[in-house]
Amino acid sequence: MTVNRRIGKATRALAILLTPICLCAQAQDAAAQTQTDDANPGEETPELDLAIWDYSVNLRGAFGYKNNVLLSAVDRQGSTFWQTALDAMLLRADLETAGNLTLFLTLEDRRYFSDIEVEKEQLALFQTKYEQPIGDDWFWSATAQYLYVDQVFDASATEQVLETLPVKSHNYQLSPAIGRNLPWNSKLELKLVPERQHFNQPLDDYWEFGPQLTWTKLYGHKSELTAAYTFDHRLYDTRGQMDFEGSNGIMEIEDTSLRYQQHELELGVNHSWGEDRKWRSRARFLFEINDDNGTGYYDFKRYRLSKRFGYYGADWQATIEGRILHYDYDVQPVEGTDEIRSTWEYVIAGHAEKRIWRKLSIFADFEYENVDSNYALEVYDVTTVFGGVDWEF
Repeated sequence: MTVNRRIGKATRALAILLTPICLCAQAQDAAAQTQTDDANPGEETPELDLAIWDYSVNLRGAFGYKNNVLLSAVDRQGSTFWQTALDAMLLRADLETAGNLTLFLTLEDRRYFSDIEVEKEQLALFQTKYEQPIGDDWFWSATAQYLYVDQVFDASATEQVLETLPVKSHNYQLSPAIGRNLPWNSKLELKLVPERQHFNQPLDDYWEFGPQLTWTKLYGHKSELTAAYTFDHRLYDTRGQMDFEGSNGIMEIEDTSLRYQQHELELGVNHSWGEDRKWRSRARFLFEINDDNGTGYYDFKRYRLSKRFGYYGADWQATIEGRILHYDYDVQPVEGTDEIRSTWEYVIAGHAEKRIWRKLSIFADFEYENVDSNYALEVYDVTTVFGGVDWEF
């Protein structure tokens, strides 16, 4: 499933929060009737549930082709595949306390048909969030998330594994947050994001935690501006600091522990071009500084720019997206040269969807990724295309 579709599903479910305006009147009338019935002790008073429930389930199947499954510079292995995916969302909006509970589940399974080193890739994501206002201006929330990934992964940015490899990972997050509504239709939210990451070998597990401060400004036709700052502290279980200036080449320093401090600033805008919101765009810019606690071997600056533009009609949806990512390392050398490591990544993706009968749709996706680096083994490109059917029930 593409990122576009996940955002679309979340937007649809959260839009139900706008419906309590008309249903509140019904709930108030029902509550008033309940109070009247209380005055008649001889009559049995029914229990009133002042809540709105909504759910959405999507099942998809798609046939496609990926021309470089291993993301390799020297061993390109392509294969056709069949992909099955399930999205499910459940929402409860409490009209009495104004508390909102959201549960979201995504499952993906991709099976490759060719005789290659990787037979399958899988993803499972479960997230639950509860949000509750405190008076007129304050609110709090708590989010729990689990993510399982079994896929070919490029971990070279932060790991001493300068090649792609099949990875199985488990990620756990529990994020409490508190926020305040501000003038000019804006709000400020402070979130704590503790995280535990488990990998299979040779990657190392780690803990990560830190605060995130986000400012959001609503404008126009459900458009918004965002600015967020995140500070993360990462602690690896067994990895040590790196020595790259010794006579023995690049090697791990014994009896040391590796830590990262990460500063991240992200600016974004989601814009609707008109009251009907059929044309929408999304832009993001991210700047990150990564500092290790040792020789600076893993110190880098990361830049990411992305732009998506889409049409969202009654029966048609189409989006196109581009992303540019750049890693600029401070001192990490490229072995055998006098150069400092530098990496660029370019991605272009497209999605089109057409409803053909009630809640049955057909769709097609395309993505091209190109990684360019002065370290030869990091250079690769990959194209993925697939199309299929989507059934909502």
